Amino acid sequence: MGIVEGIIASAVIGAGSAAMQQREAKKAASAQREGQARILAEERKRAEVENVRKLRQQVREQRIAQASLTSQAALTGGVGGSAVAGASASAASQAAGNVSFMQDIAEINTNIGNIQMDTAQRVGSAQARGEREAGTRTRGKEGAVTRLS
Repeated sequence: MGIVEGIIASAVIGAGSAAMQQREAKKAASAQREGQARILAEERKRAEVENVRKLRQQVREQRIAQASLTSQAALTGGVGGSAVAGASASAASQAAGNVSFMQDIAEINTNIGNIQMDTAQRVGSAQARGEREAGTRTRGKEGAVTRLS
């Protein structure tokens, strides 16, 4: 085997190794993107569960307040009074305000999760595009080495 053939064989082996490394890098980048997407999805689920839990707690607290007011009114003999009705309406209004606020926060959290997911997808697409372009440049170099023979 001559010097030129040795150089060509070495270049072909090097190009094959580079192509294999590039494929492995693409697989790793793809796995990383998928992992990030799964993490974001799980974080979104967790936020939804927390929001539901907080909503239930608000409803529970409102019911306890309502029952307490009714109990106190019964003990003091003021069951039909306007004070009981006013206090009950105030407690219900506060609970409704809290629930509305929590729904707004849940919507904002959902929007943040959607933005994070979209950003991760765009980053992944940009990385994949960069990897494809790098692969094209590598193949171009391989073609130049092949032309030496």
